[in-house]
Amino acid sequence: MNYGLIMSKSYIDLVLNAERLYRVFLDVMRIELKRLKIDDLNNTQALILYNIGKDKITVGDIISRKYYLGSNVSYNLKKMIEMDYVKQERSAFDKRTIFVTLTKKGMTLFDAIEKALANHTKTLTKEHISESKLDSMESDIRVMEKCLTRIIDESL
Repeated sequence: MNYGLIMSKSYIDLVLNAERLYRVFLDVMRIELKRLKIDDLNNTQALILYNIGKDKITVGDIISRKYYLGSNVSYNLKKMIEMDYVKQERSAFDKRTIFVTLTKKGMTLFDAIEKALANHTKTLTKEHISESKLDSMESDIRVMEKCLTRIIDESL
C-alpha cells in the first residue's frame, strides 16, 4: 500500500472540502439574511460585518485576513458604509490608516447573526461535533495553512 498516494488524496480532499464548506457557509448566511428580512446586504458583506464585530479594525487588516474568496473587500465596505452598517474614520496618528466599526444598525445585525450562529451550534452538537472537536479541526487547518505558506515562500 502506498501511503504517500493515500495522504495526497486526503490532502486534496481536505482542501476541496474546505472550499465547499466555505461556500455552504455563505449559503447559510444568505438564508439567515433572508430570514431576518435583510435585503440590502449580501452574504459576503454579512460575513465581513460579523468579522468586524465589536472591534475597531483597519481596512488593511480586513483585507489581509483573506477570508473573502473572490470578493472585493474595499467595494463591499464602501457599500456597507453607504447602507449605514459600517462607519469609517481616519487614524489621528496616520492619515493613511482607516478604521471601521459597526454602526448601531450594524451592531443590531451582528447580534442577530451571532444569535443565529449560536443556534447552529445546537445542530452541530446533535451531530456529535463538540467545541473541542471544532477547536482541534481549526488548529489542524491553521497548521496546514502554515505548511502551505512555507511551500509558497520557499518557491519564491
